[in-house]
Amino acid sequence: MKFQFKLESAGILLNLTYTLLYFFESSWCWLFAILGACCYLYLCFTKQLFGESLLQICYMGGALLAWLAPNFTIDINNRTWPFHILILFITLSLWIISGFIFKKQKGRLPFLDAFILTFSLAGTFYQLTYDSLNWWYFLVTNLLSMYTYWKSGLKTSIVLYLIYTGISLAGILH
Repeated sequence: MKFQFKLESAGILLNLTYTLLYFFESSWCWLFAILGACCYLYLCFTKQLFGESLLQICYMGGALLAWLAPNFTIDINNRTWPFHILILFITLSLWIISGFIFKKQKGRLPFLDAFILTFSLAGTFYQLTYDSLNWWYFLVTNLLSMYTYWKSGLKTSIVLYLIYTGISLAGILH
């Protein structure tokens, strides 16, 4: 239990450092993002949160890409409502499919975990395309993550997701 608390605390500090450095546009932020995601990959996998584990792998890959190719961007100009509905349909479909997969693998909270995975990835997509819709996705997934971490015994992580929820609200109001 002590190891878990120490690793969880390290993950929180690394992720908050990443967030601060990201806001100050420091390229060092990506190193902290990778290290923080490594901590949470281990924690989530040991708690059988397979969606969160996959999400951490995606975050590590994204941080590595951003660090190695800082000028990489995704530019989608024609974001109409049918485009957003298509993204939502794909996200919902992947949620249901991954929920059944996680359930079959005896994952903890399989459909909630799958929801957080798929909607966080959709939010990340919107963030990469500079669409302010990302804040709504992150608001919902951050709130649900607090519950998921609580039920999984990773209660210290609620602090991190409480802060991320505040950032999401600030993004929506901005």
